[in-house]
Amino acid sequence: MKNISNKLLALCITLLSVSSFAEPLELTIIGGSYNEGIPVAVVPFKVVGGDSPGKISKVIYDDLKLTGKFKMFTASDFPEQPSSAAELNVKAWRAKKIENVVVGQISKGPKGYTIKMELINVYGKIGDTSGSSGKKLAETTKIVIKANLRLKAHQISNLIYKALTGIDGVFDTRIAYIRASKNKRGKRHYQLIVADADGHNAKVIRNSANPMLSLSWSPNGKQLAYVAYRSNGRTAIYIQTIATNKRRLISSFKGINGAPRFSADGSRLALTLSKYGNPEICTFDLRTRRLKRLTFNTAIDTEPSWSPNGRNIIFTSDRSGRQQLYRVSANGGRAVRITHRGRSSARGIYSPNGKQIAMEHNSGSGKFSIGLKAVGSSNITVLTDGRLDESPSFAANGQMLIFASEYNRRGVLTLVSIDGKAKFRLKQQSGDIREAVWGPKRR
Repeated sequence: MKNISNKLLALCITLLSVSSFAEPLELTIIGGSYNEGIPVAVVPFKVVGGDSPGKISKVIYDDLKLTGKFKMFTASDFPEQPSSAAELNVKAWRAKKIENVVVGQISKGPKGYTIKMELINVYGKIGDTSGSSGKKLAETTKIVIKANLRLKAHQISNLIYKALTGIDGVFDTRIAYIRASKNKRGKRHYQLIVADADGHNAKVIRNSANPMLSLSWSPNGKQLAYVAYRSNGRTAIYIQTIATNKRRLISSFKGINGAPRFSADGSRLALTLSKYGNPEICTFDLRTRRLKRLTFNTAIDTEPSWSPNGRNIIFTSDRSGRQQLYRVSANGGRAVRITHRGRSSARGIYSPNGKQIAMEHNSGSGKFSIGLKAVGSSNITVLTDGRLDESPSFAANGQMLIFASEYNRRGVLTLVSIDGKAKFRLKQQSGDIREAVWGPKRR
């Protein structure tokens, strides 16, 4: 009987560590302006021989549209449907006031599918309609197996986005989030999930009967740090390798082990520990395992976030009577308050370039919205109007934020551009989704 029990225990541990596919997230546009911006048409890619592997052009169209930076045209607007720059009649597209045209072909060969894409500006220069001849702004040829077609489509979108805006695209990045649901017995069940930024290819990398929260990506995109509750009710901080699902214990002190956040170089974690009597901000060197305490206060200090240069850490503290954001040197020293507007501000996070800070913000209305402020400024721009919008996380190019919110009394994910021109929701058919974080650029 003892051997059987041991085998069952080993099987359960194995099942908990094996990745499995999760229900994809359903994407819905919920706000913003999509009829302004740079004019772009994505012509359906021509399939040359063989079978059609999927709608590559549809993925590209959706990627570009959801940024809010482009005025997207559909097939009913097209004067023709060319598959290459050589076939394109620039005068016909000018007459339709469609400035930029994406064309392409896809064919099946012995090594997989060959995708060819060309981006043409029909005037020769973005934003200049006085030009007399067209110009190719970008082109690429990629050979890819069927399983990676969607990923390559996202990478083509990155190329187009960069050519038209000068900003790196993040369409091939990933997000991580927690899904909470109830089993047949009514007990809560938690899943740590990694998916493409558009909600597709979702995979469960951890199952648990106990809550998980406070996710943080490593800079190389290979690991996630998070807090996990144990069966005894105590918390612990782990780092899990995504490819293998193996995890290692970082902190399990008595009391709170919370809010881990990787430094930009991946060498340290900022975290919250209450082993000192009340929650304090600390750093943990992942190589030497040296712990350094940064704050010394009787208030609750929590939710640290590194500046991109690694010199400073912002955190939430109620030392003023209400939650506000403070900044402290990563080497320690006096903490300085950096938010003064509204009733409260919490869960601050630096933009990738270090010029902005996103946060949860309560302006006094009782609603928790996503706010954005420039570093060094006291003004806070409110980007959302939900009742409970929380845990913002920047995309790797700093142009969008993902955060947890509510819809029809369920937890969902929402994405908003930093200019507020685009907003859309990611949700599943069942369960609550929380604690989203946007991953770094793929390397």
